[in-house]
Amino acid sequence: MRPNIGDAYSLKITYSDGTSETLTPTVNGVLDAFPTNLSPISGTSTTPTFTWTDPASASSYIYSFYISDNNGNTIWQIPGNNANVNGFPSSITSIVWGTDPTGDSTNTPSVGSLTNGTNYTWQVQAQDSNGNTAQTQVNYQP
Repeated sequence: MRPNIGDAYSLKITYSDGTSETLTPTVNGVLDAFPTNLSPISGTSTTPTFTWTDPASASSYIYSFYISDNNGNTIWQIPGNNANVNGFPSSITSIVWGTDPTGDSTNTPSVGSLTNGTNYTWQVQAQDSNGNTAQTQVNYQP
């Protein structure tokens, strides 16, 4: 169910010393900036180029990319775990297999190419300045 601004959720927090408390934060923003038209969703390339359309007000967000195999293992994410950036700008709407558009030449996929007949999930996430995120994901099977 989609949250609405003003909705409250109870969270029981347990601390390392064994004490706990219930907090009731309220939703103060809902991000509907979903990337669209993710491609490929089908095809034969084992080294695809991933493309998408940014949401409205695209430059208001930073973006990240992620692909995993059918077991949930990370194949590649941009920015990488050790990156000095939080994401990439809206001017980037495609990623060529094996090329990190943030300029991090050490951040490459964990495999040289995808495997024919294997299902993969890839996604693009938009994040606003408050840390709210909206993501779209699709499956791809070469």
